[in-house]
Amino acid sequence: MAEDLTLSDHHSEMIGNYLKFAKFRRGKHVRTIDQTFDDLKQSRLLEGTYTADEVKEMFDELCALLKGDLEIELIDTAHTAALLLFQMCVQAQQWHLKLNADISELENRDLLEKVNKFEEKFVNSSSLEKGLNGSPLKLNKLQPLAENVGATQLLQAEIDRLNEENKKLSEKLKDVEKRTLEILETKSMLAETLAEAQRELKDLKEGKAEDVEKDLKHLEDEMFQTMCASAYTQQHLECDLVETKQQLLEVQAQLQLAEKELEAKLSETAVFKNMKQILATKNEQIKNLRLQLNKNEED
Repeated sequence: MAEDLTLSDHHSEMIGNYLKFAKFRRGKHVRTIDQTFDDLKQSRLLEGTYTADEVKEMFDELCALLKGDLEIELIDTAHTAALLLFQMCVQAQQWHLKLNADISELENRDLLEKVNKFEEKFVNSSSLEKGLNGSPLKLNKLQPLAENVGATQLLQAEIDRLNEENKKLSEKLKDVEKRTLEILETKSMLAETLAEAQRELKDLKEGKAEDVEKDLKHLEDEMFQTMCASAYTQQHLECDLVETKQQLLEVQAQLQLAEKELEAKLSETAVFKNMKQILATKNEQIKNLRLQLNKNEED
């Protein structure tokens, strides 16, 4: 909302009428408050003295009544102002106009003071000589218009706006088409690069295949030679193994023969015979001792 609140003759009169209406509503509400106090006096102030609780009860009752009346009046005032804005917005929408309101300026004390002065001068004097800012009204007299000229001007303004928007969209479309062509060119270049890379990869794979076949053949030859050498080595090892087993059997036979000869020689010696006799005697003694021990345990 601008600081200069100078309005045309028509708009100043419209706001003045609204302020008159608001003043009438305020007076009506004040009279309602007076009537509330009068009703309380007539219905409750019937005795000469009252207790503190009775006075408190009367005040509470009065407070509740005033709260209810004040809330209803404030709601009606808000709805009345909203209805006025609705009417203005509907008229603006019919001509494809968009109105803006700065809610933050509704508590501007300077502007509210100017509105107060305008109300005092308009409502009290019913004069349109002053504007909302206290300065002489600038009466913006309209030039005579032919029939439907106002509508034609608004439509022309809308056409100009649409043309300007169409121009911007056309420029934007050209820019998008340009970028699309650049993207398509880039895509084509990338496709060619990809195809060339695939060809190079194919050639590389074919060359590698030949190298791999040569390496594989060479490896097969080496494996064949190795297998042949392994077969010869295995055959030679098997022969050595058979020969080693035969030698082992011969050694074992000789060892058994030597053990038998040694045992025979030992059994023929006097010492071996004495030891054998002593061992037999000891075994007999142990057997007798065991029998005697078992007999003693049974007793």
